[in-house]
Amino acid sequence: MFNLDTNILSNRNIPNQWRKPKFKDWIKVFLSGIKSIHLEFLSFRDDTTYWLYFNGQIIYLEHVLDDQFDPINRGIYIENTADVQYYYLYNNIEQQPVYLNNASENASADYLLNESEYNNVYTFIVWVPSSVQFDEFKMRAIIDRYRLAGKTYTIQTY
Repeated sequence: MFNLDTNILSNRNIPNQWRKPKFKDWIKVFLSGIKSIHLEFLSFRDDTTYWLYFNGQIIYLEHVLDDQFDPINRGIYIENTADVQYYYLYNNIEQQPVYLNNASENASADYLLNESEYNNVYTFIVWVPSSVQFDEFKMRAIIDRYRLAGKTYTIQTY
């Protein structure tokens, strides 16, 4: 469906009496623009198909980041910190959390954070080897393309 051969296209649409080398070359010059646009389209199609293979799952996101920034060593990995609960209600001076449940309840304790402390809680951390040179804005753009809404992250080197 996406294969377009301009040589066959030109030969089939030229009447028999005009199929001379000079006229065929002249037609090929006109079709060269279509040929270059078609090659750009095929390149765009391949790139889009590549990006559609992946989603926000950790293993796929690691694969995309490794392909873009560390194709040889493939050392970029993602640490999931979503399971860790960091909700405490206390001032830093007190160093003693206040629990928000009754002692008679057998439920686990709930904790709250101050708003300034909550900004430092990330859903996942992208770990990049220190030997990898990367553009942080480009990496953030790729991560933002695939991450789910509401998920927060940070990029750190090791």
